[in-house]
Amino acid sequence: MGKLCCIIGAGDITNTTINIPDCAFIISADGGYQYLADLGIIPDLAMGDFDSLGYVPDNTEIIVFPCEKDYPDMMLAVLEAVKRGYDDILIYGAMGGRLDHTIGNLQMLCAFSQKGIRVKLVDDVVVVTAITDSYMELAARNKGTVSVFAFACDYAEGVSIEGLKYQLTDSILRANEPLGVSNEFIGKSARISVRNGTLIIIYPSKEGDLI
Repeated sequence: MGKLCCIIGAGDITNTTINIPDCAFIISADGGYQYLADLGIIPDLAMGDFDSLGYVPDNTEIIVFPCEKDYPDMMLAVLEAVKRGYDDILIYGAMGGRLDHTIGNLQMLCAFSQKGIRVKLVDDVVVVTAITDSYMELAARNKGTVSVFAFACDYAEGVSIEGLKYQLTDSILRANEPLGVSNEFIGKSARISVRNGTLIIIYPSKEGDLI
């Protein structure tokens, strides 16, 4: 594990329990500040244009952006985390709510994966992450689904899936074919790898698998 940063966004957290490890640097992205305040947590850094929050906090380090900007607050928060040396980033409040923001966050996962930065979007139901020209392993479970998508490219080559109900060996996944939807755990550890390309991987959220 690298240096860990937790980012709390302003997305829907209805199905989200915010668990922040003691070692983590905490960033709130705009309205995510209020979610932390409700838990009695002061972030190490609050960022955004603060249109969602409605005011600028005054009890921590602040970076204020104009409302008209190239990137959304979440992207800017991850860029700041990377600038400060964090390469393992856990994000709450990045799914649900506005679909356009959710899609933008999936694109963001891929962009940072291609730079060797591991980013995970989490809630109480799923974890979403991306790998590029690499692999990831998942601990054994008796049930639950795993979905794998080619993303940020027309296709991904050399895709292998081991330890799940439906396996692949050195295959191609195409961005316009949902071949990798709803694979299943079968009580074994799983390994997903790609030789050339970027994959989005969605799997059940479970404490201990987030870091």
